[in-house]
Amino acid sequence: MAAMLMLAACAHFPHGLRCFSSHGTPCPSVFRLHPRTVLRSTASAGVKKKRNAMCCGSAHQDGDSPGFQFSISSISNKEDGGEKNASLEQQHQQQQQQQNQGHRVVAELQQFQAGKAMGGALYHGAKQVDSQLKALLFLFFAAGFSAGMAVALCAVSFKASRAKQGTIADVQAVPTVAVVAGTVFSPDQLLSHLRSEEAPTSDLKAVLADESVKLRTAAADAFLSMQDAARKDGVWLVPVSGFRSVEMQQSLFFTIKAEREQSAAERAKVSAPPGFSEHHTGYALDIGDLTAPETELEPEFDQTAAFSWLQTNAARFHFEMSFPKGNIQGIMYEPWHWRFVGDDYSLQTFYASHKLYGSTISPDSSH
Repeated sequence: MAAMLMLAACAHFPHGLRCFSSHGTPCPSVFRLHPRTVLRSTASAGVKKKRNAMCCGSAHQDGDSPGFQFSISSISNKEDGGEKNASLEQQHQQQQQQQNQGHRVVAELQQFQAGKAMGGALYHGAKQVDSQLKALLFLFFAAGFSAGMAVALCAVSFKASRAKQGTIADVQAVPTVAVVAGTVFSPDQLLSHLRSEEAPTSDLKAVLADESVKLRTAAADAFLSMQDAARKDGVWLVPVSGFRSVEMQQSLFFTIKAEREQSAAERAKVSAPPGFSEHHTGYALDIGDLTAPETELEPEFDQTAAFSWLQTNAARFHFEMSFPKGNIQGIMYEPWHWRFVGDDYSLQTFYASHKLYGSTISPDSSH
């Protein structure tokens, strides 16, 4: 019965029981009762006193303790159980560490595989982008090359077209020339006179003190130099007429024509129609001899000292006679009419127009 009570007490108090003295005070020693502990109970007071002395460290008299006392015949080895528990705990920790390490390895392997897959995807993506860039560059190069070829072909075609047009223009520029009684007819000439452009007034310079006669600046300077050179040789060159506007030429042509009852063809022999006079250009002038005023604007001017000097020296100052005998335009002989051809524009003004004619047409001897 005592053993059963002791086992029940051990099950109910797993952490140990205190033994009490006969006076009801707890003993200082605590015995942890394990199921493996062998409990024994004796009714003998002497034995009970001996057990109480062993348990509490003091001797009790018989009859001091009410009831019976529990005694522990043997105590389990606490230290062995602690060492086993520590060993089991250590093994559990090691297993947990190994399991955690395994999880880490698996996680790292998964990360590595994911990184490898991502790297492969990036590589294939970069390769695809590189291929696309190469294709775009090729397309740009092809487009640029095609555009360059198209521009080159257009330029060649344009030049060929211009050359063809120039050839056609040249052919068209040579009009059908008809000669009637020694008079040349063409779209750019009227009554044997060539169309002339009027000089700007800003480029005119006077060659007389009263400014009644003006020429283009280059022609005026050349004439004044020629006049000085002739004066040193005892020859007096007089400017009779220089620049004429189209309006002035219109009055001169039609008014005098009516006064003299001349036909247009007759009047054109001595005066050009408006817009076709070399006097419009500012490069042409009529020259007289101061010592022979009666020869002004007359064929007899070629008998004067002034004409003789001009024939010898005028070329040095870039002047030439516009309408000599047998001139290609068919204009009557005018020994007093001279023109300046000393710069590019004057050459273009006069000689470009002369290309309209392929041969020299001799005027009637009576002109």
